[in-house]
Amino acid sequence: MQPFMFILDWLFESLLSPFFTFIGMGLELIIIKPLEALHVPVLGQVILVAVATALLSRLLRRWLKVVQKDQLFKEKFTAQRSLQKNIDLLDDWKARESLYRHTDSEIDEDFNTYLAQRFARHMQVYMIPLFLSQYWLSTVLPAEKLTSQLGSSYLIDLSDKGWAMQGVSITVVFLLAYIIALIGCHYGAKKSQSQGAKPTQQLDIIAEN
Repeated sequence: MQPFMFILDWLFESLLSPFFTFIGMGLELIIIKPLEALHVPVLGQVILVAVATALLSRLLRRWLKVVQKDQLFKEKFTAQRSLQKNIDLLDDWKARESLYRHTDSEIDEDFNTYLAQRFARHMQVYMIPLFLSQYWLSTVLPAEKLTSQLGSSYLIDLSDKGWAMQGVSITVVFLLAYIIALIGCHYGAKKSQSQGAKPTQQLDIIAEN
């Protein structure tokens, strides 16, 4: 076990850590430095990064075909439930009971598999970009840099307002901007689909919402 852990430590320190450090420096050069050159305030920088992360999540959602896979499962689930209705037509109650148990077990197994896959897809689409972006922001905008630029380690300082909270951190601003951007992308996509659809398709979209 110890040699295996040694290999993992070596891989992290020699390969993964330098790789992510290089990526972080590249993103800082591409994103943060131009924004600083344009004199965009730190608050605006955080919001823009959050919006970009939300757009990345939407792209990943499309590339991984999350909607199509969810729809395929719903169609399969509906078909399985429809097949169960035919079991009632059997005269032999033992056969009916056996088939019900078999189909219920199959549906439960498919549903559990779908939930596990759906959780993994949402981790890839939302959580991983969110965590990585938050970690990267904490490295390019550390507390020392915020204090030197804003006079406080908080992105929005509220210490002189007499409020219970001292300020609003980068994490809070990023999460709010990320969620709002995702909601905006969602409703924007729904609106464009509704406008581009035929009248009957528009009724289906409205019914789904």
